[in-house]
Amino acid sequence: MQKQPKYPKWFSPTSLPEEFPLYVSKPNIHCDAEITALHLHDAFELGLCLEGSGILVVEGRVMSFHTGDVFVVSPRESHLAQSTPGTNSRWIWIYADIEKLLCQFCEEHSLLRTSHFAGENFRNVISPSAQPKLCQLLRDFCEEAQRETPFKHDSLRALLLLIMAELQRLAPEGAERPGGEPDSMARIQKALVYLIQHYREKLRLDDLARLCAVSRTHFRRLFRQALGHSPQDHLNQIRIMMSVAELRQNRKSISEIALSCGFPSLSSFNRQFKAQMGKAPREWRRSSVDKGLFL
Repeated sequence: MQKQPKYPKWFSPTSLPEEFPLYVSKPNIHCDAEITALHLHDAFELGLCLEGSGILVVEGRVMSFHTGDVFVVSPRESHLAQSTPGTNSRWIWIYADIEKLLCQFCEEHSLLRTSHFAGENFRNVISPSAQPKLCQLLRDFCEEAQRETPFKHDSLRALLLLIMAELQRLAPEGAERPGGEPDSMARIQKALVYLIQHYREKLRLDDLARLCAVSRTHFRRLFRQALGHSPQDHLNQIRIMMSVAELRQNRKSISEIALSCGFPSLSSFNRQFKAQMGKAPREWRRSSVDKGLFL
C-alpha cells in the first residue's frame, strides 16, 4: 500500500456577528472530491440540500442525503460529506448561536439545547417525507434570510424558534452528545476517512491498523469501542449509503451500482442491502420512485 497522507480533524471557528449571531450562506456547490479532513465547528449547524445526493458522516455514523433533506449537527461533532460520484450537490448552510439569538424570546430554556442532537439514536439527516413541517420551515427560513425586508431579524427569530421546537420533538429523550469513547474515536479517525475514500476497495485490516499506528487486534478493539460494530460492518454501511445515492439517481442498473460501490457480486449486494434497508435494491428503487420515499 502506498503511504497515505495524514487526515487532520479540521476545526473551523465561526465568527458570528455579536449583535445578531447568525450566518446563512448563499447556495454553494459541494463536489464529489476526495475527502481529506474531518470538519467541525463551535456553532450549531443546519444544512438544506437544494439539489443532489450523496452521503454524510457524523462521528463515524454514515447517512445518505438527497434533494430537500435537512442536516443537523451539534457543535464540535466532526462531520464530512461526499456527493454521489460524478455529481455535485448544492447546499445552504446555517450557523447560529441559538442561546444568544433566542434566550429572550422563549419561556422554556430547554428549547435552546443543541448538545443532545447527537449520538447513535439521533438521525442527523431528516427527509421531507419523514418530517415535512420541519423541512418546510427550514426552506422558509432560508428564503427569508436571502431577502431584504422590514422586520427580517424578528421573522428569522420566529422561524428559528419553530425549527427548534420541531427538532426538540425529534431528539431522543434524555440523550446527550456522545462522550463514551472520545479517545477511541480520535484514534480511528484516519481509518474512517480512508474507508470513505476507498470504499470500493477490499478491506485490509492491516493497512487500516497501520494508518492508526496500532496492532491489528488493538485496532479492531478500538473500532468496536468507538462505533459499536466491526470495520467490515462500517464499510458495508458506507457502500450501502453510496448505493442508495446511486439508486436515487436512477441512471445505472442494479448490477452496475453493485460493482461501482465495491460489492464483490450482485448477490452480495442484494443480501447486504436487504439486511440494512429492509428491501431488495430493485424493490427499494421502485418504492422510492412510486412514493417519493427518501431516507
